[in-house]
Amino acid sequence: MHRVPSLFQPSAELVRRGATLALLGYPLENSSVSYGDWQSRELTVIGSLAYNHEDFVGAMQAIAAGRIDVASLHSGTFGLSSLKDILEELDSGRSEHVKVLIDPKREDRT
Repeated sequence: MHRVPSLFQPSAELVRRGATLALLGYPLENSSVSYGDWQSRELTVIGSLAYNHEDFVGAMQAIAAGRIDVASLHSGTFGLSSLKDILEELDSGRSEHVKVLIDPKREDRT
């Protein structure tokens, strides 16, 4: 995700005139965009770093009711003892995992 800021302008070019462009997450680098392009195409740009309390409560209720298959939302589960290793693996860009769950109660075999 080191190049995420470079996607701002190309993302804006993919949406129709008058569309809303949502910028999610928090890039760690500065970005350049064509303000004239965004203005002439009358784009609405909104940013979101996180969710609000109601979103969190709704998600937890949906999970508790079984309406969301959380097992499909991550590619592996690891215990705390594996945290350092799995973070290094994920950062390497060569991991088979996309998103992992750290279960503090899980005992990993070493």
